Amino acid sequence: MNKIIRKIESALQTGNGQRFLQYAYSFGAAIVIFGAMVKVLHWWGIWGNIIFGTGMAIECIVFILYGLDRPPKEAPAFHAVQRSENLPPLPVTPGDPADQLAPVPDNVMKFAQATEKLIRISESLQESYRHISQNSMGYVQQMESLNRETEKMTRQIEELNQIYGRMIQAMTNPQPK
Repeated sequence: MNKIIRKIESALQTGNGQRFLQYAYSFGAAIVIFGAMVKVLHWWGIWGNIIFGTGMAIECIVFILYGLDRPPKEAPAFHAVQRSENLPPLPVTPGDPADQLAPVPDNVMKFAQATEKLIRISESLQESYRHISQNSMGYVQQMESLNRETEKMTRQIEELNQIYGRMIQAMTNPQPK
């Protein structure tokens, strides 16, 4: 088992392995989002569940692979280091304060960016769902009112049919004098 894990770890350290993770993560997220949209909008029946489930399964696999993705050996430590007097000063780049921080591994940055994108997408989906829910409540109320009016009209038509039936019967069967 350890040999398999080590092979996966070393494969993920290559450029192709990193690209594979990026593609899998992106496509998996896209499939989840598309499946959620299909499911929320009740399109295509069972296919919404299948698409959403497939995307979630892909994301599960990708997160497992990310767990096996070792940070590069040259990744800096995140603890404070005392500088000695004989070292040159660290270069400070004007502009964004994030530029002055110690570099972090690309995977952490990619993960943070992807997480931020997913949060924004999730918020957008939630807002869409709220909007759809609010609109559907209006439709439900309109449908209930329409059903009540239809039932009332049906009763009135039945009463009218009874009146017409009596009139036709009276016209076809005259009363004896």
